[in-house]
Amino acid sequence: MQNLNVNEGVCVVEVSSCILCGNSGVVRYTNLRDRLFNSPGFYTVIECPACSLLWLSPRPFMEDIQKIYPKPSNGHLSPNIIEYHGMRSILKNAILATKFHYTKLPSTHWQKIVGKMISILRPLRKKVELSIMYLNGRGMGRLLDVGCSTGEFLVKMRNLGWEVFGVDIDKNAIKIARDHNRLGVFEGTLEQARFSDNTFDAVTMSHVIEHIADPVQTLKETYRVLKPGGQLVITTPNMYSLCHKIFGSSYYHLDIPRHFYIFSPHSIRSCVERAGLKILKLNTFSKDLISTYQASKGIQKNGRLDGYYVKKRNGIIFQSITGCLLQGPVNVASRFKDIGEEIVVIAKKPILGK
Repeated sequence: MQNLNVNEGVCVVEVSSCILCGNSGVVRYTNLRDRLFNSPGFYTVIECPACSLLWLSPRPFMEDIQKIYPKPSNGHLSPNIIEYHGMRSILKNAILATKFHYTKLPSTHWQKIVGKMISILRPLRKKVELSIMYLNGRGMGRLLDVGCSTGEFLVKMRNLGWEVFGVDIDKNAIKIARDHNRLGVFEGTLEQARFSDNTFDAVTMSHVIEHIADPVQTLKETYRVLKPGGQLVITTPNMYSLCHKIFGSSYYHLDIPRHFYIFSPHSIRSCVERAGLKILKLNTFSKDLISTYQASKGIQKNGRLDGYYVKKRNGIIFQSITGCLLQGPVNVASRFKDIGEEIVVIAKKPILGK
């Protein structure tokens, strides 16, 4: 990285070339500001046509990274985040126990039968699967969540039986994770944590890799700390998503200037494979198409998001209907074409000799 500058009080560096092929790319969007939290600075999004990758330039320097992030809520989760009452929780736990082998969850004979029956419903099964980041209970052991924030996901997985660890650069989020959620988490990057080789059975990165300055290097570190046969699960916004195609520079998941990259299935595959990991599954999905559509529409109409939902309630009703009409067809189409709002990658560290 070169050309250290100051962008309205934020120390930034110009990023002139693609991390995958070294080409300079072309300008996709320019003169963009933070539309969510009003952090300072003007930014450009550059595209590498060869690698199907978008990146931010200039990019905030690590020492000033806290200036572009909002402070997390002081709210926290109860240690008993897994609820064992209420129909919704009963159904979810039934699926977890029968389909994903979380056998320690309390379940009666009839709940197991119901779990097997409702697991046939793909949308419901996928929603539950995403909530546990695609991790099967049969592989339980040590779990590391990179970018754990205040630790909601880790609390959930701890209650399901995993031994959990986390890392995050946000000191305010780390404090909540430690003080309120009683988690052992490291403040800093994965590289700075210096875990021993072959430590974890699973590593998760939920909407994290797009925030990392050198994703390939971080994935190589993930490879090092995973046990042979251990799994990595990534979710990240999709460059080819339907909402990005519709809204362009107003797309909510551009999230200027916090997202350093927006990947395509091709470019995220290249990053993961360069780290030595073997991809087991890679596809797109649309969990929150309606809210992404609404947020992107708000940015398009208002120039930013805050206050939009209060001022434009009538429009929100129309947009909710539009989003609902899109949700089903997009979910179906995502099985054949990469237009889902998010990419999921499931990869493993190869076992030598296998």
